[in-house]
Amino acid sequence: MAVFTALRRRGYAVLVAPFAASLPYDCVIDDGRHLLRVQVKTGYVDRHRAIRWATRSTGGSQRTRTYRGRADLFAVYVPEIERTFLVPVEECGRREASIRLSPARNGQKHGVRHAEQYEI
Repeated sequence: MAVFTALRRRGYAVLVAPFAASLPYDCVIDDGRHLLRVQVKTGYVDRHRAIRWATRSTGGSQRTRTYRGRADLFAVYVPEIERTFLVPVEECGRREASIRLSPARNGQKHGVRHAEQYEI
C-alpha cells in the first residue's frame, strides 16, 4: 500500500492488477502519456548503504524468471527508511539490483546508480 500511495502522490493514476490473474506485474501506472507495468518489490539497506532487491520471480514450478519484457518498472519500497523508488527493469540485473544511498567509499563512480534519482 505504501507504494501505491507514493505513486498517487507523485501524480500517477494507479490501476491494480487482479490478484488471481498471475500477471508478472502488480499494477499499471498512467503518466498521462504511457501505461507502464510495475512490479512491486521490498528492498533492504545493506551494510554498504545500498538498497537491494530481487529482480526475478519464482513460478509455480520453482523455475525462476526475469521480469525483462514482462514488466517496465520496479517500485521498490524500503520499510527501514520508509522510502519508495521507481527503477526501470531494463537497468537492473537479472537476479538482483541495487541503488546507492551514499557514495561508494572507494570513490567508484562508473556504473553506480544513486537512489535519489529514482525516489518517488
